[in-house]
Amino acid sequence: MSVDDALEGLNDETPTLSLSSHQFDVTAEQDEDDAEVVFSFDPAAVSISGSTKRLLTYQLQSFADQESTPDGSVSIDGQRIRIDIPDADGNAIQRWGRGAVSIIDRTLYLSDNSS
Repeated sequence: MSVDDALEGLNDETPTLSLSSHQFDVTAEQDEDDAEVVFSFDPAAVSISGSTKRLLTYQLQSFADQESTPDGSVSIDGQRIRIDIPDADGNAIQRWGRGAVSIIDRTLYLSDNSS
């Protein structure tokens, strides 16, 4: 898969969530060889703080640490999750996008049902 196809797929397709009822926006872009994928949440709909933030951080870092996951760094700031992928190719962007959507979906579902 080309970088352009991977970026277009993330920018144009609404993520399919199987567990959580929350929605979020995804933007993906490339700067030289690196890619950036950002997941943004409506603060009125979901709060990325406290235990939800800790669980998301842990889950995304665990994903990043897997040998099969392309290099990438994750940061969570307010209602945004940012993934920086150095020397990104299309497959790396697609793998991070799919992995992050799955992790976010599962984490928000667990967060909703822990009350």
